[in-house]
Amino acid sequence: MIVAIIFLFQTQGIVFVVWLLVLLPPLIMIPLLISRLFGLIRSDYTVSRDFLVVQWGNRLVKIPIQSIEWVRSFDSLGLEMKAPRFFRSGVVRGLISSRELGWVEYLADDVQRSLFIATPERVYAISPVRMMAFSHALSEAIESGSLLPAEAVSIEPETIFTRLWQNPSARLLLLSLIGGNLALLIIVQLMLGNVNAMAVFSQQGVITPVSLQLLPFWTIFLAIIDLFLGMFLYRRRTYQLAAYLLWGAGAVLPAMLALSIALVS
Repeated sequence: MIVAIIFLFQTQGIVFVVWLLVLLPPLIMIPLLISRLFGLIRSDYTVSRDFLVVQWGNRLVKIPIQSIEWVRSFDSLGLEMKAPRFFRSGVVRGLISSRELGWVEYLADDVQRSLFIATPERVYAISPVRMMAFSHALSEAIESGSLLPAEAVSIEPETIFTRLWQNPSARLLLLSLIGGNLALLIIVQLMLGNVNAMAVFSQQGVITPVSLQLLPFWTIFLAIIDLFLGMFLYRRRTYQLAAYLLWGAGAVLPAMLALSIALVS
């Protein structure tokens, strides 16, 4: 990825645009992979006489032993289980709907190595390292029964990214900010590869090739500042309007620059 990015910045014109479009999907996936890896590192399953505790990243589930209806391995289910998209092995995290089992929440590292635990609310799929020993300990806890009445606990902290994505206005502004800067970068690179357009710029002496090439990177730098400063302000309801104005300005700026380049050319 690093070599590909270095090669990207050594190209211009249509070659740059093609390489950029090729690199975008893996670049978008990197934050998701980092969050999944964080969950995998902080994963833990604990069995006691009262609770089955499942920890996966910031997700915490405490299942009372008496509420467990059944426990099955993947092979004993005899079903072709669906899994979250793109992650069937390695880091399997997500909530899906199954026709046979209802809601199934995966907190596991492999679908085929998962242990399915049914509760009245949903089925949890986990993947302990020592499957047989864990299953035996869980069976003993269920047979022994809980000594005290226990209530289920389900904690999934809401991140700032979740709040932004669930807000239609914020989502539209952020997508416009990212899409506008990306479009400006592509437009500038296509113009750099256009000999006729660069000849017009040279004759007019308004924009040099170097300044034109640096223009989208300055707007991207400003967009990053707008993005994170807006996220900081958005966390407080009284400052959310200021966050919207920042994101809106970050979305309008590349459109105005693209229009000015088109008028000059």
